[in-house]
Amino acid sequence: MSLQEFLSASQQVLRDSSTNATAATLIFGLVTSMLTTQPAHENLAERINGAEFDFIIVGGGSAGCVVANRLSEIKSWKILLIEAGLEESVMSRIPAYKSFSQTLNSSIIFPYMTEAEPATCAGSPCFWPTGKVLGGSSTINTLLYARGFKKDYDKWHDMGNYGWDWITVLQYFKKSENNLDPKYAKYIKYHSTGGYQSVQMFPYQDMNVYTVLDAYKELGYSNTDYNGPHPTGVFLVQGTVKDGFRMSTNDAFLTPVRNRKNLVVATGIRATKIIINDETKTAIGVEYAVENDREYKGSVYASKDVVISAGAIESPHLLMLSGIGPQETLQKLGIPVIKDSKVGYNLINHPTSVGVTLNLTDSSTFPASKAEWLAHIDQFVRYHKGPLSSIGLSQLSGYIPSSKATVDYPDLKYGFSFSDASTGAAFLPSSYYNRITIGPYLVRPQSRGYLTINSRNPFDQPLIFPRMLSNPDDRKRLIDGHLFAFKLASAQVFRDKNIFIDTTKERGCENEEFGTEEYFGCVLDHYVGTAHHLAGTCKMGPYKDPDAVVDPELKVHGISNLRVVDVSIVPESPSSNTNAPAIMIAEKASDMIKDAYWRM
Repeated sequence: MSLQEFLSASQQVLRDSSTNATAATLIFGLVTSMLTTQPAHENLAERINGAEFDFIIVGGGSAGCVVANRLSEIKSWKILLIEAGLEESVMSRIPAYKSFSQTLNSSIIFPYMTEAEPATCAGSPCFWPTGKVLGGSSTINTLLYARGFKKDYDKWHDMGNYGWDWITVLQYFKKSENNLDPKYAKYIKYHSTGGYQSVQMFPYQDMNVYTVLDAYKELGYSNTDYNGPHPTGVFLVQGTVKDGFRMSTNDAFLTPVRNRKNLVVATGIRATKIIINDETKTAIGVEYAVENDREYKGSVYASKDVVISAGAIESPHLLMLSGIGPQETLQKLGIPVIKDSKVGYNLINHPTSVGVTLNLTDSSTFPASKAEWLAHIDQFVRYHKGPLSSIGLSQLSGYIPSSKATVDYPDLKYGFSFSDASTGAAFLPSSYYNRITIGPYLVRPQSRGYLTINSRNPFDQPLIFPRMLSNPDDRKRLIDGHLFAFKLASAQVFRDKNIFIDTTKERGCENEEFGTEEYFGCVLDHYVGTAHHLAGTCKMGPYKDPDAVVDPELKVHGISNLRVVDVSIVPESPSSNTNAPAIMIAEKASDMIKDAYWRM
């Protein structure tokens, strides 16, 4: 089904349905169908079996698509990109349907579940989906383009990672950027045009977006360019969008170069092991299986480098399956140890929790009638504008310092979620809602989790231990975040718009006074969630760092011709979402590889 056919079918459902709730459920079924029935692809498993390329890239996600583009610029190099998922669905290109792609029955995700921990996700396993599709998590994320701050990257450099200081990485952020908003693009010190990755604000904002902006202003915070020199404040996010459509790294970097004769893109193929010469400790290829025919096994070889860009969960998973990881773990599973390494440790994620919720009495964005909903679909089809071209209040955010941070280096970022299951909002585009939840998340946590394996089967998911808020300092900062959210929700502008705080207390915290430090501390005792910004599990560091998995050139310590290129290499979390840093890392890594082999 094409995008046009989907939208036409949605219009027909609306005309035939007796209520909006019925229509929402049926349209959700259409979306799910499109996400689970992806475009046909050429199965290249047999064609590549036994073949040799100059470079093999494992993972066609936020980083892998960039590396494939940049390395294939060298016409004499033969490049193979292996991706476990299939082609990107047209459905994922509609911004308002972003959350549908993360449902458990979607075929474009790895539906990871964490191990249960007492407070994390109320003591139950957390759902941590990552992208399993060309474009990876840039195909299912919230489309925010955020880089982090100068001090983040200067800290990387100070940890012994030469060449990763702010001045250097800024050039790689700018290399990929095509900023389509003139008000930002004119600041050429921080922004650029002409790169592959289009970035711009969403073309539609509803009335509540401006109400929240006014609430921030009431507290003294002005609009800011958070990708510029002064991050603290409020802002409409810069998104990975173009003309009302999502621009994943598949759309931005891979699609324009798929016709290059020296680039082979093999989808539906999962790398199961890196082939390493035991005597020379050199990576020479990759073993793989076919996703829909797991009995099929093949091998493919690299004359130069194997580049792993499988993400913060699958990259360490593949390394451990290949004999690179904690010696004790590998020996228990009978995996020959090629390199004892702290693979899987340093798992970073941005913690959040249940926030302050506002009920919208007069400013619900649900369509008042089927006719209005039909008009929104028509507006998107004709002009790529209107509510379906936006992500609702998720396009609004802010950076605020906790009591332990400074104005020039804020540590709290705010997101806005929305729902009302009683009206079918779970099945509706994210631009339709009648409740606002203000959720802080901590962007520089000190807590670290880890992941490991308990099986040699590459199709068994690793064991993920989040350990969020295991550091008491993180807990204090996040409580500060909730106190600010409560202060923001109490702004006069909300009362003037007939928008009021829902003071229903979270289960287990009924004895605490709502809105106090004690109340929010109780909330954190019962529930901690995630912003889905996974990173750090193949930590970058110099050889003297005992926890480092890769060196500053992203070469795996102790193994030749093997690199990891994705956000798993970050030593400490950037103060941001992870998509833009992943693209930057891939741009920089591509130049390092060219320096090693082409510019010699």
